[in-house]
Amino acid sequence: MGGDTITPPPSVPEEDSFSLEQDSTLFGDNISMKSEHGTMIENNEMVFGEFNEVGGGFSSTALDFEAGRRRRHSAYREVLQSYDKLQIRSEHLKEAKSKILRYTPGAWIEKVGGMQLADYDVPKTTSLLLIGPKGSGKSSLVNRISKVFEEDEFASERAQVSYTSVGDGTYFLQEYMIPKSSTSFCLYDTRSLSDDSSDNAEMLKRWMTKGVRHGDPISRDSDSPSLRASIKCKARWNHFLSSEIRRVNFIIFVINGISVLKSMDSNDDSETKYIQTLVTAFNCPYLSFKDDKPVVVVTHGDLLSLSDRARIRVHLGELLGIPPAKQIFDIAESCDPVTELTIIDMLCFCLEHADTNLPLQQ
Repeated sequence: MGGDTITPPPSVPEEDSFSLEQDSTLFGDNISMKSEHGTMIENNEMVFGEFNEVGGGFSSTALDFEAGRRRRHSAYREVLQSYDKLQIRSEHLKEAKSKILRYTPGAWIEKVGGMQLADYDVPKTTSLLLIGPKGSGKSSLVNRISKVFEEDEFASERAQVSYTSVGDGTYFLQEYMIPKSSTSFCLYDTRSLSDDSSDNAEMLKRWMTKGVRHGDPISRDSDSPSLRASIKCKARWNHFLSSEIRRVNFIIFVINGISVLKSMDSNDDSETKYIQTLVTAFNCPYLSFKDDKPVVVVTHGDLLSLSDRARIRVHLGELLGIPPAKQIFDIAESCDPVTELTIIDMLCFCLEHADTNLPLQQ
């Protein structure tokens, strides 16, 4: 309203300060500006490339390049602005957290076309499945999310995290209620994706069609005989199997930001293979709910500059076909209001879309 005082966004730390004008090589192309006559110019030259003298216009390739370049920079600006908006909104963290605490399955469903809540098959607990490659930070993310709603800041971590590359990882499905005392929604920590796309497809299909159950062992056809024997042996002592099989309601796709950045700046096959594994698994048809693709969480951003974090989100948005500022969440390994609000925003996105895609009663 008129007369209200507008609080300017907090300044970005000096080491993270960045603007598109300061680094024209950010995406491997130049930054365009508009002249006083409204003509797009770039380093005092026309940005559309060579003029097609025969046809009297610009080449199709040049136009496509320019359109992609502008789209990329527009997305980059939007991502950078999202960090400032988070800083401002973090002052209302308590209200945002209360929205999650009030959630019950089906409560956020959109009643369209004359449909009512009773027309849908509403679960007792909304189940969110975490998926990602080894080292992406799935178990760490479980702990970060749990801490947001944990009253005791000194409580032990709920999910076991492997801190070395030779760690055992997760070989049994693990269910975590959020918060602990609630039954409104839960997270499922899973085994890491394999380098074998067929293994991943079979594993994802099984979870999405048959459901998930706390304590179920996860083995793959490509596992060595010794590993399969080890998993089978441990499963014999697994007496806490739940009798309840839960339908998966939405997917959280967890990605290591550092690994993505390496693949962006390298032509090495081992680096680019990481991206290929991500894209293939992300596009598995079983992970989509109608037109809704999984939400993406980028981890380890606290080890990178703000400009690199934004580049990663824009790059992933192009690869996966989702809006980087709205469906890709940068969740760092830190404990601060901005990180907590990012977690809450991500959960709101998941729960809203899970309710939107509930199946109809049979």
